[in-house]
Amino acid sequence: ARARPRRTRGRTRTAAVLGILVFASAIGATAATPRQDPRRAQAQRLVAEGRCAAALELLARVTRDHPADVEPLLWTGHCAIEEQRFDEARAALEAASELAPEDGEIRLQLAIALYHEEAFARASTELEAAAQRLGEDRAEIALYRGLLLLADPNTDRAADAASWLERARVLDADAVEPVASYYAGVGWS
Repeated sequence: ARARPRRTRGRTRTAAVLGILVFASAIGATAATPRQDPRRAQAQRLVAEGRCAAALELLARVTRDHPADVEPLLWTGHCAIEEQRFDEARAALEAASELAPEDGEIRLQLAIALYHEEAFARASTELEAAAQRLGEDRAEIALYRGLLLLADPNTDRAADAASWLERARVLDADAVEPVASYYAGVGWS
């Protein structure tokens, strides 16, 4: 008769320990590897849905717990740009670039963040690095080439800028309008 209560207590202890482990993982304990962390998949969904404000809150925890995971850093940079938090975007993208210096998408997003921080020389360098890795047929590359030419006070290359901006519109109008048309008009005038 006494063996049964001990056995129940042992099962109760095991169930309690399992319950604690499940609860700990549900409240955000980190997984063994970054890709197994359920918060990562949730953040990726939020980014894909364009819910950047919510994604940034979650990504802050994911990148804190997995600082060497490049994709959440890239997503943070993208969403911070969307939310006009350019210093935060730059910091995340610089960290990502250190981990994956050959990644063209990281370099492109970093160029965009730097442009918006008015660090035009660095933005131009990053944009050229992105173009080398991604190719010339990206509307964002053409757009920011044109914008950087317009922003450079040392050159009178407005016609060149307008040409790049028009190229961006032709490559992917959905991605760059109405910005490309507006600044192309500025360049032509």
